[in-house]
Amino acid sequence: MGTSKYKCHIVNKTYVCTMNKNLSQACLSLKKVFRLSPRNEAVRPLLEAVLASLKAFGKQRNCEEHPRYREVCKQLSLALDVCRSFQQEGEDIRELIMDCPLQMQLLDELNDNAAPEEDGADGEPAYNPKEASVELKITAMHVTRDMSIANRYQTDFFYGLEDLKKMKSVNLGELDGGLVKLLSVSEKAVSLKWDCEEFCVKLGEQAVSDSYMIDNPCLSYDSLHLTFSYRKFPNYKDLFNMIIQIGQDEKEGKDKGRIARSKEDVLHFIDGTIAKGNTGLYVAKALLHAADSWTTCTIVRPDQFRSLLLEGIEEGCLAPDNYTGWDWMEVAAKYNDPTYFMEDMDCYYEVLDSAVRCGVVAAMDIRDTIWEPEQLIEED
Repeated sequence: MGTSKYKCHIVNKTYVCTMNKNLSQACLSLKKVFRLSPRNEAVRPLLEAVLASLKAFGKQRNCEEHPRYREVCKQLSLALDVCRSFQQEGEDIRELIMDCPLQMQLLDELNDNAAPEEDGADGEPAYNPKEASVELKITAMHVTRDMSIANRYQTDFFYGLEDLKKMKSVNLGELDGGLVKLLSVSEKAVSLKWDCEEFCVKLGEQAVSDSYMIDNPCLSYDSLHLTFSYRKFPNYKDLFNMIIQIGQDEKEGKDKGRIARSKEDVLHFIDGTIAKGNTGLYVAKALLHAADSWTTCTIVRPDQFRSLLLEGIEEGCLAPDNYTGWDWMEVAAKYNDPTYFMEDMDCYYEVLDSAVRCGVVAAMDIRDTIWEPEQLIEED
């Protein structure tokens, strides 16, 4: 399962992971406050929104008399007073709310013993890891010549079945073919018309247009043809098997060009699956983008891995109940030193500890791998 009931935020380097929508909204608004200049006009309404969401949380969870809750409300109220009076320097606002993210993280512990939130994310249908779909891939292939130098380049366009059913045509842009009319769309086939040509592309097949000269003012020669591919968009199990197969093909030394194209397809499918709700695949995305070899999964671009992982963490990829994310985190830690997965070690520890408290074994193994040696040195 790559979805989560949790909403996760990194607010001023503090990790907050909660199932409560009001507390999550408070964190989201507070995060925006820290990103703005203290004198920005948007700070005051954002602080008001933080306080309103926090009060809704307190009323919902009946914790309005708890000392921690009253303290964080006091800090936010004082910050609001500063905004309204303008009698103090703007930086004082940051000082007043500096501890609020940590207090919100601790407040979530009060929420742990309460009834869980309702299933589903804001009314959206839940992600189904077993469900497969179909998509239309249109590749605009250019063959160009400039100053007698020949070149080829392509642009890919992707359209899911549900989107295609709502459209009468797709616009590829003037240089990539312009309008392609959709004559009929079903799960088994799609019929299209481009220029004077018509195509009926069945699921699992592709069609290639004739080549046409196009008027490209930047080049002396530019010809274009389109390839229409109607293909299955894999479910999670099929996608996982595709990743394994690419690693096997690399190990056996198969055609590098074909492997590169397969990697592009898999990374596209990962992005699409994340968009459908499987945020756990952010960890796979980070790992596969950062590794040249999918056989060894050795990270050779650590900055890219950290950047994508951090993006995923804020989307819930390492929430305690996101099993897909932790499965891939275990793979990443198996072939690489997990010490370097994040730069902010305090935040890293909070992410791991949040999952450890919920019994996630992979998080416990990674945490102990990183911090146990340091503890032993301190004891000595």
